[in-house]
Formats: sequence, structure tokens, C-alpha cells
Amino acid sequence: MLIGLYQYSWTLLVRPIVSELKASSVAVQLTFTIFTTVSTFTQPVAGILADRRGPLFLNILGGIISGIGWIASSYTTSIETLYLTYGIGSLGVGIIYATAVGTANRWFPDRRGLATGLTAFGFGSGAALMNPVISWIVGTQGFRAAFLSTGTIMLLALTILGLVSRYPNLDWTPDSARRGTKRVRDANSFKPSDIVRTTSWRLVYAAFILTSQTGLLITSQTVSLGDSFRIPQDTILLATILFPISNSLGRVIGGYASDRLGRQITMVSFFTVQGFLALLLLFFGSNGTAFFVTIALIGFFWGPIFTFFPSLIGDYYGQEYSTSNTAITYTAKAWGGWIGGYIAAFISSLYGFAPVIFLSILFSFTASVLICPWILRKPTSKTPESALRRS
Repeated sequence: MLIGLYQYSWTLLVRPIVSELKASSVAVQLTFTIFTTVSTFTQPVAGILADRRGPLFLNILGGIISGIGWIASSYTTSIETLYLTYGIGSLGVGIIYATAVGTANRWFPDRRGLATGLTAFGFGSGAALMNPVISWIVGTQGFRAAFLSTGTIMLLALTILGLVSRYPNLDWTPDSARRGTKRVRDANSFKPSDIVRTTSWRLVYAAFILTSQTGLLITSQTVSLGDSFRIPQDTILLATILFPISNSLGRVIGGYASDRLGRQITMVSFFTVQGFLALLLLFFGSNGTAFFVTIALIGFFWGPIFTFFPSLIGDYYGQEYSTSNTAITYTAKAWGGWIGGYIAAFISSLYGFAPVIFLSILFSFTASVLICPWILRKPTSKTPESALRRS
């Protein structure tokens, strides 16, 4: 809930930062892209260390870094300094997110979708609670006070919460705990070096990049997007509150549905609906009611990608290296962040948001095709294989 503020509260800070630092919106939005890049590429390292040593030390370290990042950002005097302080804090976000998802995957292998959905729910729901407060602080005291007060809360709370984290033994499952039996370790668990050689993982990675772009566009630029549609400010604020709420609910409901209906079928359905919602935003976004309703619905159908992909990786490649495998896959978010953050800001500054939203539509539909069960299938060995079904 706390580290999610780096992502889901950012849009509230853009305009005051632009005004005070006298920087362009494109330059300021590069901060968000740096965040997505640093936080996602930190995760493979954190994942490998967590798989080897456990999450305890990493969570405490991540909490300290995350808190210091926002506190230091309150003292920034230039956009370059902001890149540095926000980027350093992003290291902590990546560490904590990797270990959190890995913890859910390990403790609940029989309910992976729901468990990772509830964990990812926290990442989105924190902003739903804090954004009204952060917006008030920004409006009355400025963005520096918002960074300082919230960063202090992060530093204290995350450090304390990190003390309770641990992984179960590899031979433990919820069922075996109830029956007093033990599960045999999966001999076919894939290491990170194994999964990257499979065609199936490359398809999953490409789909993750494509589908992540839409939500990251909304996350980083809700205010700018609303301004381009000439939406009233109170409606835009409502959208910034509803998006993380619906995003978080979607992660839980989507995860539960994928456990029941099948992972890939659920993913295809959600990605397709996401594409149609982006289409509705393109044509009806200038209407205030349509704007915040569509934004909220996009959040609901986009948020579950952070449940779907970790669960799919656990299903396909085993539990033993699930934290590091998920973390490597999660780096796809960085590329989605570049597209939805800096590149989208640059294109919209020249041509408006219409071409950016059109790309989101195209990417969502393409991701749904890549993840289809008749195209993507579970690998059967650790050697390079074809993920395409032969007719």
C-alpha cells in the first residue's frame, strides 16, 4: 500500500513540480519513466537474493530506501536532482514488490491467482486512501510537504513491517500442512536462465509489455489526459481516486477468476475488454462522466495483469525459483513505462493524446492474441522449445 504511492500518486505531483521547478511536462514525466525502469530492473536481483536468502533483510532494506527516496525528493531544487532522488527510492520499491509477490506465490501455491491478487491489491489500494490527503497537502503546502510527510510514514512503517517477512520451506504446501504430509520438490522447476530460452516466455514477456502500457499511461498522466479533454479539475481528482480503487479490486477479482476459469482464458478476456475501453475513451473521453467511468473501468481490467503474469509464471515454471522468475518477467513493465510515460508525453506534446490512445487499443488487442491458449502453451522441458501449437 505504501510503495504503491510512487506509482499511483505521481500524477498529483506533476503539475506543481512543473510549476515550481520550471521544467516542461515531458521532462517531469521522465521521472515516472525512471521510476518504472529502476523499480522493475531491480526486481530480478532482489528476486534471486530472496530465493537464496529469504525476504527478511531485503524487505527492511527496501523500506529504508523507499522512505528516504521520498524524503530526499522533498528537498530537490532541480529536475536532475529529482531524477536522482526518485530513482534511488525506486530501488526500494522494486525490492519490496519482488519479495511481496514471491511471498504470496510461495505460501499459497494452490491459490496463486487470489494470493498474488490480494498482494497486488495493496500496491494499488494505498493510493486510493492517500491520494485525497496528498492532494490536500499539495494544494495547501506544496509538493515538498507531501513528499516529506508521506516519505516519513513510509520509512517508519515499512521498516517495521519488514521484520515479519519469511518464506515457507520448499516442501510445504497448505494441503500438506493440514494433512501432515509433505510435497516432493518439483524436479522440473525452471531457473531464470532456463525460462528466458523458451519461446513461451518470450510471448508472455511481449504480451506483458503491450498490455502494461495502457494502465501506465493512465497512471502517469491522468491529470494531463483530463486537461486535454477539458475535464473539470474535481472530476479529474475523482478519476485519480477511482482508478487505484478499481485497479486494486480488479487484481483480486481477476486473480480469483483466473483460478476458477483458467489463467489464459481470463487474461484474453480482460485484455480484450481493456482494448475496447481504450476505444471508448478515445471517442467519449471529453464527457466528464464518461471520462472518470472509463478510467475506472480501465483500471479494473488492467490492474489484474500484476496478478495474472506472476501466477502464470508460477504455473508454467514451478515454485522453487518463482520470485526470481517473476521478477525477470516483471521487467516488461519498464518498457511499458517508457511507452506509457516518457514516449507518450512526448507524442502527446506534439500531436495530442489521440495517437497515444490508439496505440493502447492496438497493443491491448495484440496482447490478447499472444496469450491465447492455442498460441501460448506450457513448456514441457528446460530446453528451448516452440510455444506455437501445430495444427
